[in-house]
Amino acid sequence: MNKKFAIILHPTDSFNPLPQYYLYNQSISPLLNKYFKFELPVIDINFTEQLASYSFVFYEIIFDYSRFSYLDFLNNQTIPPIIEERVRNGTAGLLLTILREGYIYVFPEIHHWAKQKNYPIDKIFYVTGAINGQGIYDKMHNDKLIDCTEKINILKFQLFEFYQDNSVSGKVSSDPIKKKFLCLNRMSKAHRLASLAFLQKYNIIDNCYVSYGDVITDELRLRVLKEYNGSLTKDDINKIVSPIHLDHTQGTNANDTNPKEGSSIESYFNSSLFSIVNETLHDTHFSEYNGVPVIFLSDKTYKTFYFHHIPIINAGRGVVRYLRDSGYDMFDDIIDHGYNDVLDPVARLTFMIEQIRKLDSKYSLQDCEELRNQLTPRLEKNREFLVNYKGKFSSMVMDDFNEATKWL
Repeated sequence: MNKKFAIILHPTDSFNPLPQYYLYNQSISPLLNKYFKFELPVIDINFTEQLASYSFVFYEIIFDYSRFSYLDFLNNQTIPPIIEERVRNGTAGLLLTILREGYIYVFPEIHHWAKQKNYPIDKIFYVTGAINGQGIYDKMHNDKLIDCTEKINILKFQLFEFYQDNSVSGKVSSDPIKKKFLCLNRMSKAHRLASLAFLQKYNIIDNCYVSYGDVITDELRLRVLKEYNGSLTKDDINKIVSPIHLDHTQGTNANDTNPKEGSSIESYFNSSLFSIVNETLHDTHFSEYNGVPVIFLSDKTYKTFYFHHIPIINAGRGVVRYLRDSGYDMFDDIIDHGYNDVLDPVARLTFMIEQIRKLDSKYSLQDCEELRNQLTPRLEKNREFLVNYKGKFSSMVMDDFNEATKWL
């Protein structure tokens, strides 16, 4: 066997009707190859002879979490017998990717599924975007939530997959500021709709570049009305009509709607100063485990540092503290990020909105330009820190990978 590792993408099927190109784009293999210079060739399951030439193969199953429960999804997968045989004899591993978000609540379900299938637990590799995913998984073991002494392998990936144009300058823009705030949204979620409803209610939305890619369902509107009863009215919520697209003549918001070829979000960042970041996780059910916050950050947050913005982060508890402790300047002299330490998600968002209202009242567009000039060294330092950290993080990921495969 002349090569050590290879990866196979689980083919699309009726239960997981995703285009093959989409599966590949969400695969962890391009990430490893692109960012970490690690050769992990993608091979075809149908070429048995090719498969036999590798001493160990990863069979990657990509889960579209918006369609099914995770356990239902796993139970309905048909894994080729040749792969099941190799998993059980220790020459293959099952690589589970939930579009890289890697929610932690599925850990017990993975164990249950592997036990039913008689798969060795240590041949399961789970990709998580939760920075502290390993610690939460270990805590679940200690809490006896997982009835198994063996452990799956946790591979942590922070989502640095944001749009980067090579022409984007490392220097802060001198473009005139036309809007104070920027708020980019793609998938429809309760906390995202609520944030826009608050911006509308307090007449801030006209001072904000806004996108919202999904159509808002009646069910979601009712959920937001119920959760924010007393703070938002039905009229506040119904005034948000989606989809909302940014002007394609200036550029679009790349990952957050459907970009046109050659378009860029740079102009929107350059002509605003504050980013209202509606992150992926917000609700306590997904962003907490037994009092421990799940630290998950996506490209939505990292874009703000890359494009010299001041972030206001609508996310799970503790992420601002994590970023600050990591070395990012969170501009605590400009904004009170105490909102992000609030346990209750509704109270957390309403506290955050109060900070946005204060900023809107305090700074005119001219004030924002002057503030940007004053903060230029700090804004550029954040961008430099992000770019440098990506290199450091790549070695951390490879350490995870090497640790998980050291027995090979």
